[in-house]
Amino acid sequence: MCFCFFNATRSETAEPEMFTRKPLSPLAAVAVALCAMAPASSAAFAPEPLLDDRIETALALAKDKMLATVDFLEAVNAEETDPARIPHFPQYTINLDLTPGRDEPDGTWHTARGNGGFWARGSFAALLWMMAEIEEDPAQRAQWQAWAKTWSEPVRAYTGNDMTVNNYAVFRRWMDHAENEAEREEQRQTILELARRLVEPYDRHTNTGRFFEEAGIYGYRRRTTAEPRTWYFHAFIDHSPNLEQLLGASWIADDEAEALDFREKAVSHALNIHNTLNANRNPGESGSWQRAYFDWEEFSPSYGEFVLNEGKQGWTDASTWSRGQSWWIYGICLAYYHTRHPQVLEAAREAVRYYIDRLPDRYPGEHRQPGVFVPAWDFDYAYEVDFGTEYDTSAAAIAAAGMVRLLAAMDPADPDYTDFGEALRGTLLNLTEAPFLATENYPEMSILRKGGYHHPASLEPSSAYNNGLIWGDYFFVDALLKYRKLRDNPPPVSQAPVLAYLGDAGELRWSARADMVYQVETSEDLRDWHDAGMPQFGAAEGEGLALPAAPGGDPRFWRLRVWPRPER
Repeated sequence: MCFCFFNATRSETAEPEMFTRKPLSPLAAVAVALCAMAPASSAAFAPEPLLDDRIETALALAKDKMLATVDFLEAVNAEETDPARIPHFPQYTINLDLTPGRDEPDGTWHTARGNGGFWARGSFAALLWMMAEIEEDPAQRAQWQAWAKTWSEPVRAYTGNDMTVNNYAVFRRWMDHAENEAEREEQRQTILELARRLVEPYDRHTNTGRFFEEAGIYGYRRRTTAEPRTWYFHAFIDHSPNLEQLLGASWIADDEAEALDFREKAVSHALNIHNTLNANRNPGESGSWQRAYFDWEEFSPSYGEFVLNEGKQGWTDASTWSRGQSWWIYGICLAYYHTRHPQVLEAAREAVRYYIDRLPDRYPGEHRQPGVFVPAWDFDYAYEVDFGTEYDTSAAAIAAAGMVRLLAAMDPADPDYTDFGEALRGTLLNLTEAPFLATENYPEMSILRKGGYHHPASLEPSSAYNNGLIWGDYFFVDALLKYRKLRDNPPPVSQAPVLAYLGDAGELRWSARADMVYQVETSEDLRDWHDAGMPQFGAAEGEGLALPAAPGGDPRFWRLRVWPRPER
C-alpha cells in the first residue's frame, strides 16, 4: 500500500485520477511515482473445469428442485380450507430414519404455517428470485418472477429479528426486477423501513428500539437462561446478517444523514461484537458464542459492558456452534465488502481463519478428513467428543457466501488470500457433489443434504437434523452465483489510498470513475482515521467529486479510500 503526500489548493477543475495540487516536494514526487508503479490487482479466479462444471450441474439441479417444491406447495395449499393455516414456506426435509412414523414421505418438506413465526421463511422467496436471474428462457423467467412475487408478498409484513433473510434478501432482488418505478419504490421503502428499526435507539424503560448506544450494538432485551433469570440487553450471533440490512439500505437511502447513521451503526456493531469475542475468549481467535448479554442498568458500574454468554443450538454455552460462526463470517465479511474498513478486514480475517482451521480437512493426525471443508455442527464437540459427528451443510453454505464476498474485496497479495480461496473452492467442490448435494439418488426435496438444525447433543436438542434446510439452499445458491460472477467478471482494480494535507482553507477535488466508490477520511495525527460523510459513487466517467462538509473539530489530514462499486 502506498500513499501520495501533497498540499491541496482550491480549484474548480480536476486533473485525471489525482487531487489538484501545488508543486510537489522531492519526497512527495517519489511517493507519486511509486503509486503510479503499483501493480494492478484483481480478485479473479482462474477457470477450474471440474468446479465450473459442477456449479452448472448444481444450478440446473436447483431449478428442478425449486420447480418440484412449487408444485408441492401448491398442492398442499389446495388441500387447505382455512387460509390462516396455509403452510406457505418450506422449512426442513423429513428424515424418516430419525423420526419414524411420520405421515409425510421421506425427504419431503416440513412446512411452516403462513401465519407462524418461522425465522427463515424469506429464504424460499429469495431463491425464486435467484432462479429468475439464472433463467435464460424469457417466458420461464417471467414465470419465476411471478412465483417470486407470490411468495414474497406474505413476507412483506415481517417485523421480527432476522431482517436480512426475510427482507433485504427478498425485496432487494424484487427491487432490481421491478417493472416500473412505482414497483421499485415500494420495495425500496420496505427495505428502508426495517433498516430504521435496527438503528432506533433502545429505551430500557419502554423496551422499544434496537440499538443500544452505550454498547454500540443492535439487539433486544432478554432474560438469561441461567439463574437468576435476569434481564439484559441481548445480541444474537444469528442476527449478524442484519449488517446487510443496514449497509445495503445505506446505498439506496435518499437522506444522507440517515444513510450515514445506517453505516456507522453497522460498523459499530461489527467491531464491538468482534472486540467482545476477542476480549472474552482467546485473543486473536474470533470464535463466536450464540448469545452475548450486556449490562443495561443505567447506574451499574458495568453499564453497557459485556456480562455473560450463553449457547442455544451449540453443544455448550462456551462452545463454538459452527453455524453461529458462519453467521458471524457472513456478516463481518459483508461489512468489509461494503465499507473496505481496515479494522473490519482484520475482524473478518480472524473469523474466517478460526473457521477454516477447525474444518475436517484440518483435523489433527489420524482424524483428518482430507478435502472435507464442510464443518461439524459444533467445532468443540468434534474436537472433544467425536471427530466423526454430523456435518452442517447450511453452515458451510453460509460461510461460503461470506468468504466469496471477502475475496471479492481483499487484495490478492494479502497473505491469507490463497488459503481463503482454497477453502472456498474446497467448500463448493464438496457441496456440489453427493453426498452433500441432493442428487436424484436421494429423496430430499431440498438442494443440499446433511444440514444440522438442532442436533440431539445441543443445549436445545431436537430430531430435526441431518436433513435439508431451506436457508442452507438459499445461501448455497447465493454463494454459487457470487463465485461465478467473481470468476467471470473481476471487479475493477481498486486505487491505492491517497493522502493529502489540507491547510486552513481549500477544497479537495478528484476525478471519479463511474464504477468506483470514494470514501474521504480525516485525521489529526495520521494514526486515527475517521470517515468524513458517506462514500460517494463516481458519476459520469471523469467527472470530478468534491470533499464533503468537514466534521467537527479541525482535522488537518485527509485520505481517500477507493474501491469498486458494490453490487447487492
